[in-house]
Amino acid sequence: MAGHETTVGLIGNAVLTLLLHPDQLDAVRRNPALTPAMIEEVLRYEGPVERTITRFVARDVTLAGRQLRRGDLIIAVVGSANRDESQFLNADRFDIHRNPQRHLGFGHGAHDCLGASFARLEGEIALNALLRRLPGLRLATDVEQLRWRPQPLFRGLLALPVAWEPPRLSEASR
Repeated sequence: MAGHETTVGLIGNAVLTLLLHPDQLDAVRRNPALTPAMIEEVLRYEGPVERTITRFVARDVTLAGRQLRRGDLIIAVVGSANRDESQFLNADRFDIHRNPQRHLGFGHGAHDCLGASFARLEGEIALNALLRRLPGLRLATDVEQLRWRPQPLFRGLLALPVAWEPPRLSEASR
């Protein structure tokens, strides 16, 4: 599922997030060079990986004042970590100019995603093409009508109904 569910989620979550933040959408449209930073912020703010697979504690350890014993079950909630106010100023705000962008959208260290570079490139290509070709892109439903997929690890929409106005031909191109 890696590389499929996550890429679909990244692109869909990015489109929704941009449509809900028109100032950020406008900034990326005016300057496509901001797309990589926008993708990093989407990975932090509304990433396609909500939590990790189940892990087990390898040895007794104390973490954040809690004793974890060898064999205890652990599930890291990436979505929560990426909204941690102690790590991100105004963590609940979507800001493509955020710096640094130390999100956990692709894991970390030994658990860093091997396909991260490819996913970033796919997202950049897809989103730049979409925003360039559909300048009037907008939600075709109320946000309250959107439904998230009922999957335990991933965060993505069941569907993202959109509409757009066809680009107008300029007088010179007629």
